[in-house]
Order: sequence, then structure tokens, then C-alpha cells
Amino acid sequence: MLEKSFKKSPTTACLAIALAALVVPLSAPASADVSVSAPKTFGIVVDGQVGDWANVPGTTLTMIRPNATSERLENALTIKVAYDDAYIYVLATVVDDYDYNATDHDLSPALAVLWRIDAAARVDMGGGRGNVDIWHWELDCGAGVQSGFYLLSGNDPACNLDDEWASSPTKRKDDNQSNELYGVWAHSNMAAPGAAGAWIFEMKRSLRTGDTLNQDRQFNMSEAQGLSIAYWDADETVAGWTPEGHYTTCEDPATLDFSWINVTFAPLPLETELAATQAELAASEETLEATQADLAAARSELAATRLTLNATQAAQAAQATLQGSQQTKIDSAAASASTATMFGLLGVILGAAAIGLGFMMGRKKGPSPQAPPASPPKEGEKPKDW
Repeated sequence: MLEKSFKKSPTTACLAIALAALVVPLSAPASADVSVSAPKTFGIVVDGQVGDWANVPGTTLTMIRPNATSERLENALTIKVAYDDAYIYVLATVVDDYDYNATDHDLSPALAVLWRIDAAARVDMGGGRGNVDIWHWELDCGAGVQSGFYLLSGNDPACNLDDEWASSPTKRKDDNQSNELYGVWAHSNMAAPGAAGAWIFEMKRSLRTGDTLNQDRQFNMSEAQGLSIAYWDADETVAGWTPEGHYTTCEDPATLDFSWINVTFAPLPLETELAATQAELAASEETLEATQADLAAARSELAATRLTLNATQAAQAAQATLQGSQQTKIDSAAASASTATMFGLLGVILGAAAIGLGFMMGRKKGPSPQAPPASPPKEGEKPKDW
């Protein structure tokens, strides 16, 4: 394969550069001692979209095929690195045509992000001098699909964004513990196979992992990090890319200085950090106000419930009082009726007793004496009752 370039036609070259400019701003060609500044930022979402990277500076590099140094992707790679309190983020965009094959990842591009673990390790997967952390991505899932993250090993069974490591130029291995990578890829122009544009590889990983085997790079903000990027082009052969046919970053294309690219972590500027803190405070205040409003509404509802309960209890008490008064009247009437009945019966009994007593007394005295017959009136007298 001859030199990889975007000079198939003047129109194609202009279109490719224009599309790349829409994806990430291009900077001057790389020179010796090139470095990448990684600012602290907030709000990056790994979704294959680059709008949230607008305020992160990028470094644009030429990629060279180590086994055929005349074959180059001129100013095709732009790297952006950022971090927050939990993660490090990497955005790599590569100006190249769209060629994705869902069933054969050799016919799709591939990418690797290499981080130096041991100080003596070289960019050729350690070169036998130390360990290198490798984020190796072969596209077994489509655009926009989250790849990576697998807790059982460095493998990614579904999408093939693997967490790997190496110390030898010829042998790389899956991490022996877990895969804490997240990634989503996209392309700026997926209109048709061969469409000009730029590949977008967006990734993140926790700043520090649970690795105890020296297979993950642990990111310390006070230290410079060694970074290298490798890219496999699906157009390398008719059957796709080959493992040894990748392009890689080069500090100085003129001298073919394939060295680590220094990544330095920049603290968040005080004003920006203050603005972020104020924004968080404002959001907290809004949340507090909403909570207070909810609390006030809950208190009002509780007060209304208490009023209803008090009214219900008062009505129940009044009903109980009324029922008690009625029961008292009923009990009083019943008592009066009982007393009257008792006295009536007593009177009857006493009357009967008196009659009986009188009858008995009369029998003891015997019959009453009869009165003498009245003498007839004398002649000329009137009867006394006249």
C-alpha cells in the first residue's frame, strides 16, 4: 500500500479537512517535545458526541506506519485528554473515510491507547523494559453503543474494548482483574461506505483502579503521563487491517522520534473552579428551596388533616354526649316507672291487707244488736221524720 493520504482528489482532500474541522479544531503540525494538556473539567458524557469537549484543548499529530515510515496520516489525529474528580477522559479523532463492517472487525478501523506504567517502558508495548497499559478497541459493536466494562477480566465479550497490558512488543494480554473502561465510537459522516469524515473514539476510565498486578496505569495529577496512540486502517488490505500494519503517533515526523507523548494534568483555574462551585451552590439552593416548598406543602396538608381530625373527634364527642344524655333520661324514666310501680304494688298490698284485717275484726265482734221497733205515733202527732 502506498502512502495513506487524503489526496485522492482535490475535492476529497478539502472535504476531509473541512469535516475534521467540524469535529475538533486542528492545531499546527506536531514538533519535537509535543505534549498534551489535560484540564480538569466537568460535564463530559461518553456518548460519541464531541460538543462537551469544546473547551478542552487538542493536540493534532501526524501518524506514521512504523514498518513503512513513508506511509503517513498527515495531521489526521487529534487527541484531547481531560479529567474530573473520578475519571480520566480521552477523545481521539482520526480523519479517515467511513468503513464499518458489523460482522468482521478487520474491515472496520481499530484503535489502541497506550499508557506507560513503568518509567523504562517503551512505546512498542514496553519493549521488554517495563509494563504498558493498553486500551485496545476493535469495533464489534455499532456506533453509539457503550463498550467496555467487564468485572471478571480485562476482556469485553460484547464489544471488544479490552483492558490489556504488555511488556513485550509481540505479546499483549487481557488484564487479569477487571475492565473498567467505557467507550463509544462514532463517525462524522456515516452516509455511505467510503464517505469522507473523521472517526470519533471517546473513552473514560476511573483515575485509580483496584489493580494490584501493575497492569493498569494509576493516574496521579502531580505526575506527567506517557501516552501513545495506534490506529489500524480497514483499507490497509482487501481483507482489512493486519496487526503489524498500524499507524502510531510520532513526536517528530522529521526525525521519526517514536517517543511517549507527555500528558500533563492542569488544575482547574481558580475562577472556573469558583464558578463551578457557585453553580453547584446555586443548584443546591434550588434543591433546598424545592425541598422547603415540599415541606411547607406537607405541613399545610398535615394542618388540614389535623383540623379534619379535630372536627371529627368533636363531632364524635358531641354524639357521645347526646347519646349519654338520652341514655340518662331513659334510665331516669325507667327508674321513676319502677318506683311508681313499686309504690303502686305496695299500696295494693297494703289496701288488701287492710281489707283483710277489717274483715277479720268484724267477724270477731259478732252480729250487731237490732234496734227496738219504733212506737207508733200518737193521735194528733206527726212522725219525727216529717
